[in-house]
Amino acid sequence: MSIESLISAYRTALRADGKSPSTLEWHRHCLNAFASWLRAGNHPEHPDGWSPALLRLYLVHLSERRKANGDPLSATSAASMAGSLRSFCAWLHHEELAERDPFARLKPPRAPKLVKPTLTWDEVAAVLREARDGRRTPLRDEAILLFLLDTGARANEVCTLAADGIDWERRIAKLFGKGARERYVPFSPQTARAIQ
Repeated sequence: MSIESLISAYRTALRADGKSPSTLEWHRHCLNAFASWLRAGNHPEHPDGWSPALLRLYLVHLSERRKANGDPLSATSAASMAGSLRSFCAWLHHEELAERDPFARLKPPRAPKLVKPTLTWDEVAAVLREARDGRRTPLRDEAILLFLLDTGARANEVCTLAADGIDWERRIAKLFGKGARERYVPFSPQTARAIQ
Protein backbone atom coordinates (compact mmCIF):
# COMPACT_ATOMS: atom_id res chain seq x y z
CA MET A 1 0.00 0.00 0.00
CA SER A 2 1.46 3.40 -0.97
CA ILE A 3 1.79 6.17 1.56
CA GLU A 4 -0.85 8.15 -0.38
CA SER A 5 -3.25 5.21 0.01
CA LEU A 6 -2.49 5.02 3.74
CA ILE A 7 -3.10 8.76 4.14
CA SER A 8 -6.34 8.46 2.17
CA ALA A 9 -7.50 5.52 4.34
CA TYR A 10 -6.67 7.51 7.49
CA ARG A 11 -8.66 10.50 6.28
CA THR A 12 -11.60 8.19 5.51
CA ALA A 13 -11.41 6.86 9.08
CA LEU A 14 -11.37 10.42 10.44
CA ARG A 15 -14.37 11.27 8.26
CA ALA A 16 -16.22 8.25 9.59
CA ASP A 17 -15.45 9.53 13.11
CA GLY A 18 -17.19 12.80 12.22
CA LYS A 19 -14.12 15.04 11.95
CA SER A 20 -14.73 18.40 10.29
CA PRO A 21 -13.62 19.18 6.72
CA SER A 22 -11.01 21.60 8.07
CA THR A 23 -9.55 18.87 10.32
CA LEU A 24 -9.42 16.49 7.36
CA GLU A 25 -7.68 19.13 5.26
CA TRP A 26 -5.16 19.85 8.02
CA HIS A 27 -4.22 16.15 8.29
CA ARG A 28 -3.94 15.93 4.50
CA HIS A 29 -1.57 18.91 4.49
CA CYS A 30 0.53 17.62 7.41
CA LEU A 31 0.84 14.05 6.18
CA ASN A 32 1.54 15.02 2.58
CA ALA A 33 4.37 17.22 3.89
CA PHE A 34 5.74 14.18 5.75
CA ALA A 35 5.42 12.01 2.62
CA SER A 36 7.30 14.64 0.58
CA TRP A 37 10.04 14.75 3.21
CA LEU A 38 10.37 10.95 3.11
CA ARG A 39 10.73 11.02 -0.69
CA ALA A 40 13.19 13.91 -0.73
CA GLY A 41 15.47 12.08 1.70
CA ASN A 42 15.04 8.64 0.09
CA HIS A 43 13.58 7.36 3.36
CA PRO A 44 11.28 4.31 3.44
CA GLU A 45 7.67 5.17 2.63
CA HIS A 46 6.13 2.15 4.35
CA PRO A 47 5.53 2.64 8.09
CA ASP A 48 7.38 -0.56 9.00
CA GLY A 49 10.53 1.21 7.79
CA TRP A 50 10.02 4.21 10.08
CA SER A 51 12.14 4.13 13.21
CA PRO A 52 11.98 6.50 16.17
CA ALA A 53 15.34 7.89 14.97
CA LEU A 54 13.86 8.67 11.53
CA LEU A 55 10.87 10.40 13.10
CA ARG A 56 13.19 12.43 15.34
CA LEU A 57 14.96 13.63 12.18
CA TYR A 58 11.57 14.74 10.86
CA LEU A 59 10.81 16.60 14.11
CA VAL A 60 14.15 18.41 13.77
CA HIS A 61 13.23 19.19 10.15
CA LEU A 62 9.93 20.72 11.33
CA SER A 63 11.73 22.87 13.90
CA GLU A 64 14.04 24.22 11.16
CA ARG A 65 11.46 24.43 8.36
CA ARG A 66 10.78 27.70 6.58
CA LYS A 67 7.48 28.84 5.14
CA ALA A 68 7.17 30.01 1.52
CA ASN A 69 7.81 33.62 2.61
CA GLY A 70 11.07 32.63 4.36
CA ASP A 71 9.76 32.94 7.91
CA PRO A 72 10.38 29.99 10.22
CA LEU A 73 7.49 27.64 10.91
CA SER A 74 6.00 28.59 14.28
CA ALA A 75 6.51 26.25 17.24
CA THR A 76 2.71 25.85 17.38
CA SER A 77 2.51 24.77 13.72
CA ALA A 78 5.45 22.39 14.12
CA ALA A 79 3.83 20.81 17.20
CA SER A 80 0.51 20.52 15.39
CA MET A 81 2.13 18.84 12.37
CA ALA A 82 3.97 16.44 14.70
CA GLY A 83 0.66 15.71 16.43
CA SER A 84 -0.92 14.80 13.10
CA LEU A 85 1.92 12.37 12.35
CA ARG A 86 1.70 10.90 15.86
CA SER A 87 -2.04 10.21 15.46
CA PHE A 88 -1.42 8.73 12.01
CA CYS A 89 1.26 6.37 13.35
CA ALA A 90 -0.97 5.22 16.21
CA TRP A 91 -3.84 4.63 13.77
CA LEU A 92 -1.60 2.62 11.40
CA HIS A 93 -0.57 0.33 14.26
CA HIS A 94 -4.13 0.03 15.61
CA GLU A 95 -5.43 -0.88 12.15
CA GLU A 96 -2.60 -3.44 11.78
CA LEU A 97 -1.18 -1.60 8.79
CA ALA A 98 2.12 -1.26 10.64
CA GLU A 99 3.82 -3.79 12.94
CA ARG A 100 4.47 -1.15 15.61
CA ASP A 101 3.87 2.51 16.38
CA PRO A 102 7.25 4.19 15.74
CA PHE A 103 6.03 7.36 17.46
CA ALA A 104 5.07 5.57 20.70
CA ARG A 105 8.45 6.12 22.36
CA LEU A 106 8.91 9.69 21.16
CA LYS A 107 8.10 12.80 23.07
CA PRO A 108 6.23 15.14 20.72
CA PRO A 109 7.26 18.78 20.69
CA ARG A 110 5.14 21.01 22.89
CA ALA A 111 3.68 24.21 21.56
CA PRO A 112 4.30 27.20 23.82
CA LYS A 113 1.22 28.31 25.74
CA LEU A 114 1.19 32.01 25.00
CA VAL A 115 -1.30 34.53 26.27
CA LYS A 116 -3.15 35.99 23.32
CA PRO A 117 -2.95 39.78 23.13
CA THR A 118 -6.21 41.58 23.78
CA LEU A 119 -7.55 44.82 22.38
CA THR A 120 -7.36 47.99 24.47
CA TRP A 121 -10.53 50.01 25.07
CA ASP A 122 -9.29 52.54 22.51
CA GLU A 123 -8.75 49.77 19.93
CA VAL A 124 -12.24 48.36 20.60
CA ALA A 125 -13.73 51.83 20.14
CA ALA A 126 -11.78 52.30 16.89
CA VAL A 127 -12.99 48.95 15.51
CA LEU A 128 -16.60 49.77 16.37
CA ARG A 129 -16.26 53.25 14.83
CA GLU A 130 -14.92 51.69 11.65
CA ALA A 131 -17.88 49.29 11.54
CA ARG A 132 -20.38 52.14 11.96
CA ASP A 133 -18.85 54.54 9.43
CA GLY A 134 -19.25 54.27 5.69
CA ARG A 135 -20.16 50.61 5.43
CA ARG A 136 -23.04 49.07 3.53
CA THR A 137 -24.26 47.13 6.58
CA PRO A 138 -23.15 49.11 9.65
CA LEU A 139 -25.84 47.76 12.00
CA ARG A 140 -25.05 44.15 11.15
CA ASP A 141 -21.29 44.71 11.36
CA GLU A 142 -21.55 46.41 14.76
CA ALA A 143 -23.81 43.63 16.10
CA ILE A 144 -21.38 40.95 14.95
CA LEU A 145 -18.39 42.75 16.46
CA LEU A 146 -20.16 43.30 19.78
CA PHE A 147 -21.18 39.64 19.87
CA LEU A 148 -17.62 38.50 19.13
CA LEU A 149 -16.19 40.81 21.79
CA ASP A 150 -18.76 39.73 24.41
CA THR A 151 -18.56 36.00 23.84
CA GLY A 152 -15.17 35.13 22.38
CA ALA A 153 -17.06 33.14 19.73
CA ARG A 154 -15.21 31.84 16.69
CA ALA A 155 -16.16 33.27 13.29
CA ASN A 156 -17.67 29.96 12.19
CA GLU A 157 -19.77 29.82 15.38
CA VAL A 158 -21.22 33.23 14.57
CA CYS A 159 -21.86 32.28 10.94
CA THR A 160 -23.78 29.16 12.00
CA LEU A 161 -25.69 30.80 14.87
CA ALA A 162 -29.41 30.30 14.28
CA ALA A 163 -32.12 32.66 15.53
CA ASP A 164 -33.63 29.87 17.62
CA GLY A 165 -30.23 29.41 19.30
CA ILE A 166 -30.65 32.73 21.12
CA ASP A 167 -32.44 33.01 24.47
CA TRP A 168 -33.31 36.71 24.48
CA GLU A 169 -34.71 36.72 28.02
CA ARG A 170 -31.52 35.35 29.61
CA ARG A 171 -29.24 36.78 26.88
CA ILE A 172 -27.54 33.45 26.17
CA ALA A 173 -26.60 32.03 22.77
CA LYS A 174 -26.08 28.36 21.92
CA LEU A 175 -22.99 27.92 19.74
CA PHE A 176 -21.74 24.88 17.86
CA GLY A 177 -17.95 24.91 17.76
CA LYS A 178 -14.98 22.78 16.88
CA GLY A 179 -15.53 19.05 17.11
CA ALA A 180 -19.32 19.56 16.90
CA ARG A 181 -19.31 20.66 20.54
CA GLU A 182 -22.13 22.77 21.85
CA ARG A 183 -21.61 25.59 24.33
CA TYR A 184 -23.64 28.44 25.79
CA VAL A 185 -22.32 31.99 26.00
CA PRO A 186 -23.85 35.06 27.64
CA PHE A 187 -23.93 38.48 25.99
CA SER A 188 -24.60 42.01 27.21
CA PRO A 189 -27.78 44.08 26.95
CA GLN A 190 -25.95 46.40 24.51
CA THR A 191 -25.16 43.45 22.23
CA ALA A 192 -28.75 42.19 22.52
CA ARG A 193 -30.05 45.60 21.35
CA ALA A 194 -27.56 45.68 18.48
CA ILE A 195 -28.51 42.17 17.31
CA GLN A 196 -32.26 42.88 17.54
